Amino acid sequence: MNVLKKNFSLFKINILCNFLHSLFSIISIISISSVLSILLESSKDKNKTTFFNSFNSYFDFIIKYFHDYIKILSDKYGKINTLAIFCVFIILFFLIKNVFRYLAEYFLIGIRTSIVRNIRNDFHKKILSFPVIFFSDKRNGGLMSKMM
Repeated sequence: MNVLKKNFSLFKINILCNFLHSLFSIISIISISSVLSILLESSKDKNKTTFFNSFNSYFDFIIKYFHDYIKILSDKYGKINTLAIFCVFIILFFLIKNVFRYLAEYFLIGIRTSIVRNIRNDFHKKILSFPVIFFSDKRNGGLMSKMM
């Protein structure tokens, strides 16, 4: 509980970075599939089962708007230029996703080291509280390996 109080801000930042990493992962995957399906003019099968079917009511408006926007850009600039523009955006989404992944791991390191430090300090205090006779019965190497 003490670790939670000391590192609460790190926990919040870590959770926020993990949430943003997940959000940009979803955006990246949706954008890739939408761009490729429209630009390559793949046939649409409405009865096709996908992962996003359960979320269709939530994503229908966004995906329809995104498809319309890609069609407008495709008509205006051509398919190759539109594909190039969206490739740059997809690369940026993946870059941002990985930055948030790195930040989440970076802030988690502080939490991990704090927990390990507290465990080692508690163990050290416990070892120092034992009487001297305890150490005469034990091997030093065994205590050292347990401590590590």
